[in-house]
Amino acid sequence: MMKTPKSKSHSHQPSANETSDLRPINPNAAGIDIGSEFHWVSVPKDRASESVRRFGC
Repeated sequence: MMKTPKSKSHSHQPSANETSDLRPINPNAAGIDIGSEFHWVSVPKDRASESVRRFGC
């Protein structure tokens, strides 16, 4: 019997220890997660009323 893969959750918030050494390369860049059913796009919170959006493929 095959195990069903766990789905990824987009609700993980990194702790301060996970991000303490990370510096922005380009603060104006968006993050894009390209999936088979949806594309997720995020921008800095101060740039849009909805900082994370989902688009269908």
